[in-house]
Amino acid sequence: MTNSLYWYDYETFGLNPSRDYISQFAGIRTNENLEIVGEPLVIYCHPPSHRLPSPESCIVTGITPQICLEQGIPEREFIDKIHRELSYPETCGVGYNSIGFDDEFTRYCLYRNFYDPYAREHQNGNSRWDILNLLRLTWALRPDGINWPVKDDGSPCFKLTSLTEANGIAHESAHDALSDVIATINVAKLVMSKQPKLYDYVYKHRLKKEVKTSIDVNKKRPFFHVAGKLGKKNCYSSLMMPITIHPRNNNSIICFNLMGNPQPLIDFSAEELYEHLFIHKSHKQKISLHTIEINKCPIILTPTLIDDVASNRLNISLEKCEKNQHELLKHDLSEKLKKAYSMKQFVESKYLDRSSHVGFIEAKSDQKLLQQVRNSSSTELADGSINIQDKRYKALLFIYRAINYPNSLTEIEKEAWRNMRNERLNSEMEDHLSLKDYFFKIDEQLLSKDCSERDRNILLSLKTWGHEILD
Repeated sequence: MTNSLYWYDYETFGLNPSRDYISQFAGIRTNENLEIVGEPLVIYCHPPSHRLPSPESCIVTGITPQICLEQGIPEREFIDKIHRELSYPETCGVGYNSIGFDDEFTRYCLYRNFYDPYAREHQNGNSRWDILNLLRLTWALRPDGINWPVKDDGSPCFKLTSLTEANGIAHESAHDALSDVIATINVAKLVMSKQPKLYDYVYKHRLKKEVKTSIDVNKKRPFFHVAGKLGKKNCYSSLMMPITIHPRNNNSIICFNLMGNPQPLIDFSAEELYEHLFIHKSHKQKISLHTIEINKCPIILTPTLIDDVASNRLNISLEKCEKNQHELLKHDLSEKLKKAYSMKQFVESKYLDRSSHVGFIEAKSDQKLLQQVRNSSSTELADGSINIQDKRYKALLFIYRAINYPNSLTEIEKEAWRNMRNERLNSEMEDHLSLKDYFFKIDEQLLSKDCSERDRNILLSLKTWGHEILD
């Protein structure tokens, strides 16, 4: 079977994958030469009636709930079409900032609709990739041949719109899913043509097994890493030293940024590390620790690529990194770090459909039941014959029925759904958009002197939507 890349992008009703819903999807399949080999898929998704869209996001995309209701399809059909493309054998799902954004929206959408949230990422020879970090690496080590836009402070700008404009790449409608997908493909083609060896290396080393062999935790050998979390001070890059495997996640490696100060890591107890890392992050003594997840195609390269020229460009002191490495090797830090990271507890959301972390399906019997849910009629779903053990999926099944098959609900269940919707729409929990805040944001922007006619029409549509879902 031939390897292919499935390029995709979402437009969403907000920025939080667990809370917000997808409004539009676009995807195109290419071969490994980046030649299009299939027809594009562009679809809208029906908006939920128990979650409110972010007014700010709607202004950016121009997509309102009314557009999605008129032109879209139910979420169960929406994600089924997407899942078929991303789970097709030998497919690499790829986008621009897709690992940190689009992939997370995919997971939660799969979860809500009774699919395994993870399987499509690694089964049947499948993989995933992110072009954003490829661009960061190209700028860091092989910038020649590409025009790099800069921000006001002189740092590189990696916004897709800025990159396409600087390099004369057509990008007719930013924040339209299909336009963004095509632009991403063309930016990838640019890197492939200008820096083919680097492009090929990063593409081949996207796989978990390749990353795993590049990180030697036992010998604690440093490696060169590029990631957004490293910040622009060192051009999103640094030399990292692996220390230990995360105590709860075998795919996560706890590493030290060798450009940081190692002393707090050496001096602090496990309890103090926990406090500084997870409780009071504003402490002056920064702990330069990062977790690198090997199943998220991180950029990992040999440190020998960082010569004097590259180190000067990236503001990385090789001497400082070597000194810090030698100091850290004098101490056994693994157990202390494992204890500190074990102390962090996941706090589940009050709402199980927006679990703080979508975990694996606990019972093997439930895996078969997920498919049964998807294939069942409304009558079969309502008769109580599907006995799922996982408490998350029990709660989801009721919401799934209420959204997709409202006529299957009894009068008691209909009342329960109305109460659930009203509670969610009016809740003023942290990280939750209530109707009160929703209308306040809309009115605030309507009164702004910068509100254009386009924005005004979008905001008025959103205001109407807020009143309609209350009925």
